[in-house]
Amino acid sequence: MTTPNSPEVAIISRSLALRFFPNEDPVNKRISADNGKSWVKIVGVVGDVKYYGLDQETKGTAYVAFAQTPMGGSLLVKTAGNPMNYVQQVREAVYSVDPEQPVNGIKTLVNCAATRLCKVALPLCCLLFLPVWLSLSLPQG
Repeated sequence: MTTPNSPEVAIISRSLALRFFPNEDPVNKRISADNGKSWVKIVGVVGDVKYYGLDQETKGTAYVAFAQTPMGGSLLVKTAGNPMNYVQQVREAVYSVDPEQPVNGIKTLVNCAATRLCKVALPLCCLLFLPVWLSLSLPQG
């Protein structure tokens, strides 16, 4: 179990591993995000995730233990029916554990996916349907 006093560790993404350790196993190596002031030991490598949209270049990512680097995060809740109907219950559940914990930026997974996928889906949709529309609108000769 990781505690605030444990040695700092991270799991890194495949793209980060390839960028800094192209021909070697990065496990048990160290990385620094602050020009060498502090170092984190790499304990594993995981696949890349497209956080910023399917059309965006995958960026290297390091995952650190929350107990060692507390920061904001996300909570996913599976519901039966409209997820927005459960917002107050989720807030109360979080506040029952930590009344100081902020609960904000609430959105459905469908809305979150739509905002990221629209950047790719809309241009792709236009590319697929534009040739069909053009062929239908051109005079037949």
